[in-house]
Amino acid sequence: MRVAAPGSLLKLAVLLACVPLAHGCAPAIPKAPPPLPHPTPPVAPPSDPGTPALEPSIPPPANPSAAEPETRPALEVQTGLASFYADRFHRRRTASGIPYDRNELVAAHRSFPFGTLLRVTNLANDRVVLVRVIDRGPFVRGRIIDLSRRAAEELGFIAAGVARVKIEVLEYGSGTKP
Repeated sequence: MRVAAPGSLLKLAVLLACVPLAHGCAPAIPKAPPPLPHPTPPVAPPSDPGTPALEPSIPPPANPSAAEPETRPALEVQTGLASFYADRFHRRRTASGIPYDRNELVAAHRSFPFGTLLRVTNLANDRVVLVRVIDRGPFVRGRIIDLSRRAAEELGFIAAGVARVKIEVLEYGSGTKP
């Protein structure tokens, strides 16, 4: 039987001890850098003080549902009388489960799903407000919508108590309670 020289045993021991270390020494595969944000194209200052600088143009939205709510086409239109919640309902729970806040732009409608976005126009003064349906009502004959106090203020009919309005559905809600 042949016995290894003491020097070769030492070399073998050092080599075996380095194997676990060598495993971690392999070059790491670099991760892909995070994507860079798309910068706005630079706008050169005018060379002549009398020449206006060019602004980068923003393309219009690809589909109408992505347009600004003020310009979005209506999915459904209704006209009739609007009223607003009495102050005694402030902080009371609505049919959707959301507490009514007179300072929010919200409304009650008999049939639109909760979360529906409405554009409401006062036909007497052409003021417009956007509201979300969070409650059921109104339960007064001849009225089609109950608005929050803030919405009624923006439409300018607090003193009158009711106003003839046009309601335009911009986006139907899910109808589920939050």
